[in-house]
Amino acid sequence: MQLKQKTKSSSTFLRYIHNFRGIAILIIVMGHVLAYLDWSNSPISYAVCEALLKDGTVYFVFIAGFLFQYLSRKYVYQKYLIKKLKYVVLPYLIISIPAIIYCVLNKTISSDAWFTTAFADWSLPKQIITLYATGAHLYPLWFIPMIVIVYLISPLLILLDKNPKYYWMLPLLTPIYFVFPRPPINQIGQSFLYFLPIIILGMFASHYLESILLLTKKYFSPLAIISIGLSCLYGYQVFAGVDLTETPLLVNTFNREIQCFLLLYLLWHFDEKIADRTHKILAFFANISFGLYFLHSYIISIYFKTIAKLPAID
Repeated sequence: MQLKQKTKSSSTFLRYIHNFRGIAILIIVMGHVLAYLDWSNSPISYAVCEALLKDGTVYFVFIAGFLFQYLSRKYVYQKYLIKKLKYVVLPYLIISIPAIIYCVLNKTISSDAWFTTAFADWSLPKQIITLYATGAHLYPLWFIPMIVIVYLISPLLILLDKNPKYYWMLPLLTPIYFVFPRPPINQIGQSFLYFLPIIILGMFASHYLESILLLTKKYFSPLAIISIGLSCLYGYQVFAGVDLTETPLLVNTFNREIQCFLLLYLLWHFDEKIADRTHKILAFFANISFGLYFLHSYIISIYFKTIAKLPAID
């Protein structure tokens, strides 16, 4: 298997990863829509949708790690931070303003957090700083403070990539996803530690891309069977109402990691066979992925709150 290196000007420059990012953002948005729908009469459908759409953030984080390693040859720490400040942090600060104003005026936060009960008694500066530092003002925005920590420690990731023997510590980190639940979204430090191995996994996939694709091709069927089995198990846990913070067998994050390799291989393998229209659609969503990530919760929330206030139709 020979992987052709494509230039940045090429229309197929990492097109399979670009497509992957388009798929990832669609899954994330659809996963967030689930929480607004009434599933009381459709518990099986809800379990199936959760199994298909829950924890799509794993894909996004994996892709971030992949691209970080792929572009690391151009890495300069100061320039890297300036770029992230301009394209990630600054939009986050601006887009957060309406949600922060809402939270401050109503003395509440719109997502679960350890400081929920204390928030109303804090001073205004402390409220604003805490919201920005945790993303508690709007559900999906927890991701930005978490990923900023990754940006800050990126020299350590570069050092890891220059000493690739340390990538083989990944098997030692995998069991955490079976015994430790994903932390509450606003516990940013814990979220960083939880998702860091996935960042490194994405870097690992990029560093050893040709070998990864060969191995995935060779073991595609057993990996797919394992993933389907884990999806069924997770769907059953959701259907049975299992407390996923207490169960001794947590499977979904690990399953999403397996799916990262399966999707990576499929999108690479069928890159030339996918219709141009499909490429364009996925590229569109990939291009707007960060903007969509920033704004979709506003859109979803406003839409469903508006629908709820409309008179019922008999």
